[in-house]
Amino acid sequence: MAADITAKVENCETCQAFVNKHQKETMLSHPIPSRPWEIVSQDLMSHKGKEYLVTVDHYSDMWLMDEMQSTSAHEIVTATKKHFALHGICDIFNSDNGPQYVSEEFVIFAKEYEFEHNTSSPYRPKGNGKAESAVKIATKLLKKTLKEGSDFHLAVLDWRNTPDTNGNSPGQKLLQRRTRNLMPNTEAQLEPHVVQDVSENILHRKRQSKKEYDAHAKDLPQLVIGRPVKVQTNSKTNPWVDATCKAKVGPRSYLVETPDHRVYRRNRAALRAAITNKRTKQISKRNRTSIAKRNSERA
Repeated sequence: MAADITAKVENCETCQAFVNKHQKETMLSHPIPSRPWEIVSQDLMSHKGKEYLVTVDHYSDMWLMDEMQSTSAHEIVTATKKHFALHGICDIFNSDNGPQYVSEEFVIFAKEYEFEHNTSSPYRPKGNGKAESAVKIATKLLKKTLKEGSDFHLAVLDWRNTPDTNGNSPGQKLLQRRTRNLMPNTEAQLEPHVVQDVSENILHRKRQSKKEYDAHAKDLPQLVIGRPVKVQTNSKTNPWVDATCKAKVGPRSYLVETPDHRVYRRNRAALRAAITNKRTKQISKRNRTSIAKRNSERA
């Protein structure tokens, strides 16, 4: 009976269309940077009808915010070039899968400036988590300064001079010096000073976070290219639709094609292996074996 129920549910189109989401997978961290501005992430944000571009350095946690007249690929490329002219060209550039970042202009920009561009899966903001975190901090500072009527740029300056748990501020880690603000500082405090063990501290922090996160997470099996799958959509009436797995384009990112020849890129969490007749027989056999084993143990 158990095998029949499992097979019935997994072959039911309605049941599979409204199946629950996958459990969370283990944490997949970015590489550990060894120097400032080696790995950079970027994201767009909106606040009070204005558009902003937030760029964050993985080594120092320092983020930069530009108010944008438009969110076109050209404007984003121009703003990013200014940052590169000031801090140097990064090795790895992370962003979401927005139209600006997959445009031909940005592809040409990445090729000319010789940096690796990685994009996260659509509808998967945690794939660009570093930039998302910086956006949250920037938004909170904007809200606070607007409410108090205070100077936003002074608030950003103070944030950049705030030390972390290891006693080093984002400004110190990026610029190797403190930046003068309205707080009392001695001349010695403002002198250049090389911050040590930044990469080791990042590694330690990530290991701790991963250990806690992975305690209740499990990796999903990889999908087989060419096999049928179910892909999660944004539709409320039909959230899971049939598709075929076409290619793997990232550690947990796949290209799939629906019967109407639409191609989607989705994270593994938004994909399920479709149940085939062979798979149904395997499930039934496994369940029968499990039941027989339990009965044998009871006897």
